[in-house]
Amino acid sequence: MRDKWWAAVARMGVVWLVALCLASCSCEKKQAPTAAAPTADRQWVCEACDHTFLAPPAKGVQQCPKCGKAAAVRSMTYKCGQCGKYFEAYRFLDCTGLAAPKGPDGKPVAPGLYLKQKGGQWVTDEEMLGERKCPHCGNADESRMAPGVPPPPSGT
Repeated sequence: MRDKWWAAVARMGVVWLVALCLASCSCEKKQAPTAAAPTADRQWVCEACDHTFLAPPAKGVQQCPKCGKAAAVRSMTYKCGQCGKYFEAYRFLDCTGLAAPKGPDGKPVAPGLYLKQKGGQWVTDEEMLGERKCPHCGNADESRMAPGVPPPPSGT
């Protein structure tokens, strides 16, 4: 009788051990769903008033919060690895997939990607913009440059 009792205790112990293992495994699988990561703001610059601001990425020209004109385009800013300063490498206008896109001057443009250097003309992404060069120290070594958004001015 005593052997039957110990056998029953052993079976119950095994049952509890298996139940505990299954419970711990199922707890690991039941993780809270991860929320979609928020899209980081990008730097924009108004072609009309030269105001720079951060806003979510979007296609086409955006409205400037300072002057109210629909003339803001993405500003592609780089940080020089040699002197550590930020500079605007080029401006970027994404009109892909838009039905009737307009440029910063309000004139219609063909759908596509457009780039320009500050003060230059808009060109398609297939055309070359020339070498990227830091205006502060003259560094032209692209391996020592990285895209980056400059920190906001102090006091804002």
